[in-house]
Amino acid sequence: MDFTPNDLRSLAENYYYHGFRTTKTVKSTIETAYLYYKDISSYSSRYSKYCEKIDVLLESELSLKTKELWRIPIKSEKTHLPLITIQYNFSPTNEITYEFMDGYEPIKGIKNKIVFETKTDGSTIVKGDIPVMFIASLLGQFDKDSEQYHFYTEMVMYFNIRDGVDLEGKKGMEPFKVGNLCTKCGKGHLEFFYKPSDSRGGNVRTRTDSWKCDSCGQIFTAFNVTSYDDIFVN
Repeated sequence: MDFTPNDLRSLAENYYYHGFRTTKTVKSTIETAYLYYKDISSYSSRYSKYCEKIDVLLESELSLKTKELWRIPIKSEKTHLPLITIQYNFSPTNEITYEFMDGYEPIKGIKNKIVFETKTDGSTIVKGDIPVMFIASLLGQFDKDSEQYHFYTEMVMYFNIRDGVDLEGKKGMEPFKVGNLCTKCGKGHLEFFYKPSDSRGGNVRTRTDSWKCDSCGQIFTAFNVTSYDDIFVN
């Protein structure tokens, strides 16, 4: 299903004014979670699979202006997300607000934010997405059978793993490899349980891999959704 720039803009405005945001709970203090997401400059190394570069244009204690390049296809336009300029603001200290200043016309001037709330058990509720995930979620809304949607679901899995490892210290979320120490018993090591299987639909491949601990017998399974290179048009 094709969509127009106005469709994308209307949805983005809806998300902001009506407060439609993704919500997740992370096992860290609100201070730690806030500083983790506030460290925009580290995104290029933290999310290196998708982030090409982040250039800081202007920085102060309470704000940051960047130019960012992310490897995001825009399937309907047969192009990539261009270099975008984003203005971040860090006040109050439980929110990160941002505005798309320039680069991709359908979202120019659109604002959004990430809100942090403390739970009674000391963990933190994170409401909202970093800018690139906000854009990807918008693009993925229009056709859930398209390559664009599958690309977005792959991004969600990748970002959840990176945040789980880097923010929450969930080392068991690191990609499985033969020979890795078993995260259940801490004694055995992983070996292939059976051969990987692939399923394909359109330009999307879903790969299933399984490993088994040679000590306790625990089986680990991972699914990897990947998009073929022909989704990207140079």
